[in-house]
Amino acid sequence: MTFTLTATISGVTSAVTKTAVIVPPAGTIDPVSANNSAADTDLVIYRLWLPLVAKQPGDSLQWQVALGYEDLSLVTGLNDFDYNDWVVQISSTVSYSTTSPGRMQKLDMYFIPRARGGGYYHTFQMRFPAQALPSDGTAVLTIYDQNRRVISTQTQAYHGNAENVFDIFQNTSTVFPGGPVNVVEGAPLVPPQRFADLSITFDTPFVFDVPAAGLSLPHGQGLFFDPTLLVLNTGDEIHVGDLRLLSVPISNWLWPEEGVRIDRAYPGVVYVPGSPPSFSFSPLWWTNFNHCVYDGQVCGTP
Repeated sequence: MTFTLTATISGVTSAVTKTAVIVPPAGTIDPVSANNSAADTDLVIYRLWLPLVAKQPGDSLQWQVALGYEDLSLVTGLNDFDYNDWVVQISSTVSYSTTSPGRMQKLDMYFIPRARGGGYYHTFQMRFPAQALPSDGTAVLTIYDQNRRVISTQTQAYHGNAENVFDIFQNTSTVFPGGPVNVVEGAPLVPPQRFADLSITFDTPFVFDVPAAGLSLPHGQGLFFDPTLLVLNTGDEIHVGDLRLLSVPISNWLWPEEGVRIDRAYPGVVYVPGSPPSFSFSPLWWTNFNHCVYDGQVCGTP
């Protein structure tokens, strides 16, 4: 939903923002912030939680998710659970058929690596289980260097009735050489040396809605794809639902600094020791953090 409110206010010496309150006929709203100044006590900004559904032929919708991985063993004492061994942002556009509303014609996914905190090397894959996207089609994977110059382009058939696997980054050491990278305050921010785009065009458009709730489940349980991390040093594989995969429904998530466990960086996360341990996440846990996240400020005592 997009709307514009334009107002002319005279006799004001500083900028003033007026916000309209939208109440949908169905669904929920929750207050995000309020203007508590003496002059404007009635202004409240609301976030609307609405279904991500294309209404008209040719519509498109965008979604994003950030993924953080912990690549060490689940055995207590051998894992710091800082979820920064590999951090990648995924932005995506779902394009719908020009003739049939709500039927997906094309899926574009854009991968921006953010950090590699571990000493291990990895292959980062995108796996689509059989029938996750049920039509056959054509997939194009394009790899770019740090200047967005094309390094390689790979075209392959997409099979709706079979699992499809794409090696987005063959080795994370080519994306962020050395290590750890972008997890320690005071060190220069290192831009990624590789980017990637994956574009899938389907032969037969099909009904599809991005499962909005699935984007916020902490270990990726609701994702319609399986963003797999293969740990090359140990042969381990981290899939959707694994405790060591963290899914955050925003692209600018601040991951914990090196060696800082997730619950020490985010007060909304509860850690329960054990083998393996367990975590519980409060709603919107990623919005409340201390300075033990990678934010440009040196971490104090967790």
